[in-house]
Amino acid sequence: MHIHFTKLICSSILGAALCLSNFCVGAENPATASQIIKKIEGVYKNRFENGLVSGEQYQSEDIIEIVPYSTDSLYFRISLQFYNGHSCGIYGIAKYRDNGFIYKSGDEQTCTLKISSDENALRITDRLTPSSASTCSTYCGARGSLSNYDIGIAKKRKIRYMPIILKSRQYTEAVDEHKKQANSK
Repeated sequence: MHIHFTKLICSSILGAALCLSNFCVGAENPATASQIIKKIEGVYKNRFENGLVSGEQYQSEDIIEIVPYSTDSLYFRISLQFYNGHSCGIYGIAKYRDNGFIYKSGDEQTCTLKISSDENALRITDRLTPSSASTCSTYCGARGSLSNYDIGIAKKRKIRYMPIILKSRQYTEAVDEHKKQANSK
């Protein structure tokens, strides 16, 4: 009995050591969701020259806000501008899963949006696979798209108007939708 118990303890210690050496968590040790949120939270802005079909030129600005919601979820608001005055606008609460933050709309035509990052860019896509169709096109005008949008991490700034965001209609609606979806599961 004593020998079996000793073997059991040794096996447990060996198993724990293997897990700690990345065999249980994969080849890399990913940062936690809260660490990633701290890394990407802020406002991203990109100003650029845009145009109309008439040939007229004007200034546009893409804006993305990332705000912590919980340790594994974030609030986002995305406003992207496209040619001829078309745009995309979406906001919600995204939860960490599959190496990114995933948002699923609560409407009939489910929009699935993934927000991820690396050391160079914040990445947004509404394509479930690289070759699949956009799932969030209802949030965009004819020339707009939420597919494969990247913005440099260097464009990120600290949000200095947090009380305004937290009291906004968009934030309130996003929290209500998130809670409704959580209660329906």
